[in-house]
Amino acid sequence: DEKDSLQKEKNGQDHLSPRKDTVILIVEDEKNIRDLLKDVLFDYVIHEAKDGVEALKEIEHNHPDIIISDVMMPEMDGLELCNHVKSDMAYSHIPVVLLTAKTTLESKVEGLESGADVYLEKPFSIKQLHKQIENLLKLRLAFHKQMTDITIGSSSSLSDFAISQKDVEF
Repeated sequence: DEKDSLQKEKNGQDHLSPRKDTVILIVEDEKNIRDLLKDVLFDYVIHEAKDGVEALKEIEHNHPDIIISDVMMPEMDGLELCNHVKSDMAYSHIPVVLLTAKTTLESKVEGLESGADVYLEKPFSIKQLHKQIENLLKLRLAFHKQMTDITIGSSSSLSDFAISQKDVEF
């Protein structure tokens, strides 16, 4: 079963250095999947929500560094949640990883069009999830450094980068 195969993969993985300063919000309606994700992401600070509505409250109160969300959930699904996050200036910088059993090309495109940074199919690889998180954190730090190094008043500096208006406002 999915949990056993993911657990076996976890036991054989190289452990990342602890990142107790990184907050991950897990949004999943199935408790066993939430528990599994909490278990394999033990080296991060984990917050959780059962659906998108609850997740929006968590985001407002805990300002996660990354959101990992199922797509199919009651109340508000992962696509709606991703759209809310990516359209809100206060949270649009937060990377979103969508997890789903939907494997069609149309579903993948829909997930990415909602603003998701990563779209992983269930069952997913624990190693791949860890590497995606690590890469998203590195990209976010590099982007933050670039933005702090850029003088907003200098149009020549801005022209060297592909920066959206929302990024400049952020």
